[in-house]
Amino acid sequence: MSETAATSSRFAWFKRIEPNAVLVKDLRQAGRNWTVAGAVLLMMAIFFIVSLAFLLGDEMAGRGNYLGAQLFGSIAGVMMAVTFFFLPIYVGIRSMAERSSASADLLYITTMSPARIIAGKFLSGAALVGIFFTAALPFMVFSYLLRGIDLPTILLTVGFLYCINCLLLLAAMMLASMGIHFIFKILIALFVGLPIILYTIGGVLMAGAFATLGGALTGGRFWEEALPVIFTVLLNIGLAGGLLFFLCVTFITPRSANREYPLRVYCVVMWAVVGLEAFIWALAKDQWEIFAGSFLFISGLLGVFGIFYSIGLEDHLSVRVRREIPRHPLRRAVAFLFFNGALSGIILCCLLAFSGLLIASASILVWPTLTGSSAHANDWHEAWQGFTVIGLYHIAYSLMALWVHRTLIPNRSALWPRLFVIVIILIPYFGAFIIYYLFTQDFMGDAFIPGIAITSFSPIAFYKQEEVLIHLATAVGLTAVALVFNAKWIYQRVIDFKPYERAEEPAATPPVDSNENPIPPKLD
Repeated sequence: MSETAATSSRFAWFKRIEPNAVLVKDLRQAGRNWTVAGAVLLMMAIFFIVSLAFLLGDEMAGRGNYLGAQLFGSIAGVMMAVTFFFLPIYVGIRSMAERSSASADLLYITTMSPARIIAGKFLSGAALVGIFFTAALPFMVFSYLLRGIDLPTILLTVGFLYCINCLLLLAAMMLASMGIHFIFKILIALFVGLPIILYTIGGVLMAGAFATLGGALTGGRFWEEALPVIFTVLLNIGLAGGLLFFLCVTFITPRSANREYPLRVYCVVMWAVVGLEAFIWALAKDQWEIFAGSFLFISGLLGVFGIFYSIGLEDHLSVRVRREIPRHPLRRAVAFLFFNGALSGIILCCLLAFSGLLIASASILVWPTLTGSSAHANDWHEAWQGFTVIGLYHIAYSLMALWVHRTLIPNRSALWPRLFVIVIILIPYFGAFIIYYLFTQDFMGDAFIPGIAITSFSPIAFYKQEEVLIHLATAVGLTAVALVFNAKWIYQRVIDFKPYERAEEPAATPPVDSNENPIPPKLD
């Protein structure tokens, strides 16, 4: 009896596990929906027809030496065409329907945290991806019975495709959670998502990728070559997935909360992890360029896209957020970077970008001490000059977009500066292009026009030193002018970042007894 009680108490913690309600709901809806079941059955029928036609056609033409790789490529192509398009559209449409104003209570009127909601929707989508992949896996493994491909290659490729499909699901959920009009969501999906999917399908179908993976595993080079590459790819996919996940959480978090805090903390962690990863690879290969190039690239990417994202944020701090502001001045200064607001986001992104540049520059001096070999940084001054030019131009344009928004349409949505910064970048360039063509009857080509960021790409790529330095001086001047225009706004945002103070109530006057005469008696 005591043993039974001890066993039941040992596993009692299972009873406290609560399943994700969103996961259960989505899986139940998908199971009852004939769209998903019909898509799986249709895909299996296509697999059977493609395999049968492929084998019969090859029997008539003569069996080749790479029939297995060709059959696997055909099956993988059909599977990617179905899962890469159908599942993100299915998950995105369902997420967008729940975020619409007619059914917004599904996301906001609940005791579940935003992270738990997004996790449930992602896990349900990942389960659907697994169902489609398990339907395709028997046909893929059948290609192993033919020549030209091995099992490690099949399993690695399927695992890679599964991770990419999960990233596409997160991207679709992020797009559905964004607070923009559905027409803009469709345009982003067509002009950004569709090319990414097509390039991914084309890259996976390359026969060279299959041969490289299989040879690395079966040729005795697993620990030296295959495992580090697999771990690096999985790490980077996980980092990208984490970024998309926190973006989804941020978009559905109420505006009254400090919705930017988890996203900004994750971006700092991701920046540090990628830098450490690049440094380890550089030490392993004894090539300083791997660390400098990779770290500078991720720093610039976070800086450019982070600033573009930050200028569309609201500056208002609710009472709920103000109660979380630290009272210590030093802690408050650090916390300012991780709280809601456009200015704090811009400053954090600038710190990440230019800190990456500073660390990469400092590593030139440390590298010979660590490895005993030279860093070979002969062209480093070209890299940091181009990085600085593009960064300063972007900062200046972003600050001017904020100033235009506050001056012209201060009561409109905070998302307008993102459109203004694109207009500020493109309109001067196309205006100069049209004027140049009208006067010369020729295309502008690699024209040198200081102040227009797009014309700085050619001097940076081919490093025309004089033009790069002029662009650098112009970018510094434009940034200074933008800071002057926004000086009052910057000062107000810094002063406004302070803890919430409850207003003092006025002292209550003592009550007057109605039986007493408030007028003092007259004395003779």
